[in-house]
Amino acid sequence: MYYRNGLAGWIIPLCLGFCIPAHFCRAAPSAGFSWVLSDFEQNRLLVLDSDDRPVCAVKTIGGAPNAVWSNDRHLIAFKWIGDIDGHRMQAPCLFSPETHETEWLHRPVPLAGDPQFSSDGRVMFTIDNMLHILTLDGGKPVSSSRAVRRLPAYCNTISIHPEADRVALTDSQDHLYTIDLQTGNIQYISGAENACYPDWSPDGKLLAFRTIYGHLYQVRDNEVTSVMTEPVRDYCWLPGTSDIVASVPLMTNDRIDRHVLVKHRSHGLSERVFEVSGRHLTAPAVMPDGVTIRMIEPDQKQVYFIDLMTGQYRVFYDPFSGISAPAPEIEFPRVEPESLVRDDRDIVTIRGVPYQHQVYCTPAGFSGHWACNGTSAVMALAYYGILNPWNFVASTPFSHTSHWGRYVSDIYAYNGMTFNISSPDPNGNPAYGAYGFIVQNDWEDTKTHMKEYIQYHGVSSSVDWSPDWAELQDKTAARRPFVLLSSITSSGHYKTVVGYVAGYHTVYFNDPYGNKNQGYMNFNGAGVVYDWPGYNNGNANLNNVWCYIYADSTPPPDPPGVNDTPILIDSFPFVDVNSTRSSSGQDIFNFYNCAATVDESGREIVYLLPVNEPGTLNVSVTCDQDTDIDIHLLSSPSASSCLVRGHLSFSYHIATSGNYYITCDTFTDAGNVELMGDYTLSVTFNPDATPVPTETPSPTPTRTPSPTPTATMTAGPTSTATGTPAIPVPVSGKAGVVILLLLMGGALLFSDLIRR
Repeated sequence: MYYRNGLAGWIIPLCLGFCIPAHFCRAAPSAGFSWVLSDFEQNRLLVLDSDDRPVCAVKTIGGAPNAVWSNDRHLIAFKWIGDIDGHRMQAPCLFSPETHETEWLHRPVPLAGDPQFSSDGRVMFTIDNMLHILTLDGGKPVSSSRAVRRLPAYCNTISIHPEADRVALTDSQDHLYTIDLQTGNIQYISGAENACYPDWSPDGKLLAFRTIYGHLYQVRDNEVTSVMTEPVRDYCWLPGTSDIVASVPLMTNDRIDRHVLVKHRSHGLSERVFEVSGRHLTAPAVMPDGVTIRMIEPDQKQVYFIDLMTGQYRVFYDPFSGISAPAPEIEFPRVEPESLVRDDRDIVTIRGVPYQHQVYCTPAGFSGHWACNGTSAVMALAYYGILNPWNFVASTPFSHTSHWGRYVSDIYAYNGMTFNISSPDPNGNPAYGAYGFIVQNDWEDTKTHMKEYIQYHGVSSSVDWSPDWAELQDKTAARRPFVLLSSITSSGHYKTVVGYVAGYHTVYFNDPYGNKNQGYMNFNGAGVVYDWPGYNNGNANLNNVWCYIYADSTPPPDPPGVNDTPILIDSFPFVDVNSTRSSSGQDIFNFYNCAATVDESGREIVYLLPVNEPGTLNVSVTCDQDTDIDIHLLSSPSASSCLVRGHLSFSYHIATSGNYYITCDTFTDAGNVELMGDYTLSVTFNPDATPVPTETPSPTPTRTPSPTPTATMTAGPTSTATGTPAIPVPVSGKAGVVILLLLMGGALLFSDLIRR
């Protein structure tokens, strides 16, 4: 792993356990309530009293990390996120911790922004690409006062000027602008690209913002100037001033090992107030006394209170520990959404990027907890077919075949280059391969060495220190996966980009450490989704995106098993060994009419079967341990046309010729964990005119051929080794399995199916 950075100002989603929205502390507490705590892991927002004890909790996916207090400290505004009839919906809300009353500012919709209070008693928020403005009367929104302003694009995070006459936002490409609330006029700020988390100074003279990669700037009279030379994790204004305090991570040999709290004065001088080693302090917030800064340590779940004048500090340990009774959780009443039609998300994914886990898919003698770097690079190279599968059986978390994990830590040769540089793993044991090469010389420059590692395999590579959303879209559309370094963890973390959701600013990854949304470490990192800095869709946030490391080569053909290239079933019995931990899958069918309450929102792989006569269809699936795949028969390409389902198998007599579909869909449990994994699919078809045999011969497993890799290897991979190419297990996107049976010849058009 590498270093971590974070969010600016008052937006602090800390996904290792909890987060404290720093903006809450800018007003003195009242009514016995002191602060709030966003509990990402438990999907709840907690309100704490003046003794730092939770007194109530509101359930919302992601924990509402961007919630804010009203000026009188009687209301909390936040974005509720929840699932309604299988649809992820969002809605701006008001909550009173005194009465536990909830006010919906708008019905649930696919896209809503984080609400903010203005100085004149109004509340503002975005719904899609519209800015909504509501007047409050006695803490209640006055619906007749609603005004709207059209925006260039949806924006999640807004900052209202202290005079409440204008709002700062970013557009779809993260360019900062302001909108006049009276006229609706929009003014872009030159030089404020790749911006996120804008925040006006208390006197309204300055507008601060942070770039996607952590550089802090301020705007005065439309002139942009740099605040600090070092990238910051997050920042906040000191009350009544134009001074900023910021959390700055510092590195030794390419790894963060300490944090400093820096105070930047408006006249340009900066001073270090506090420094701590071995801790990752985030979310600076000013306490009501004006001189105490509160920060949190997400890994240890600690809260630091630091005196700005003396640098002295005290530590408040995990607020959840020692609580005799949990805070009562408040369930929001059901509110019908404005529309439950499919939203217009533009989801683009790169199919066929294999998944490898840095711990579970690497050899037993190697501790892979630091190997997100090498594992991410290996996944990108394996996608191009450059690295042939080098199989071994891994034993954790269950027995499974690892195809590329040995490249991460073992010695191998490619094209005349032997990757035998030794670097210690976390246990001090020597490791080689991609990891040893990339972290050589005590982690002197992991980004540059990753670029070199990729280049040694004949793939063009470079390090992009000014990453932006547009380039991520372009690379994904060109079907070229690449490695992204972000501060989603305290130390920083490499992941392989495999897709994006355009309107939502959500990114698909093959995360070598698992799914951060479920809490690291786990084996569910294939096709996970994280939110881009400045956006909040209930997923773990990337915080700072430090750089891209590209891997550009000619993309291979799309793997079979998707809408437009289904796997052909051309003989019986048919057996296919495959995996729902695979980017050849996609997510179309989530809930079926034959079992409307069962969540099947995993990936899907598509099989095509031409059948020209009535008969009995027999379908079965066997799965690995901890994998749960259910099978369904559909009469049309819709989850509402389910004819029969089975947990492991079913038989169904097809009397009428036509197009049928069989889905083997990954079950999602109550904890929102998709139980994806390896499976074996078996399909037989007995025509009515043919007697059913009493004993069916054992079928011979078949696999759909994949493109031949440019380098083939046997036991020890070298540039001259030969052998039969193995079939990669592709991974990316969401998981489930769809088997399409085309009962009449011809082509099936899926253009009307929109991925969710």
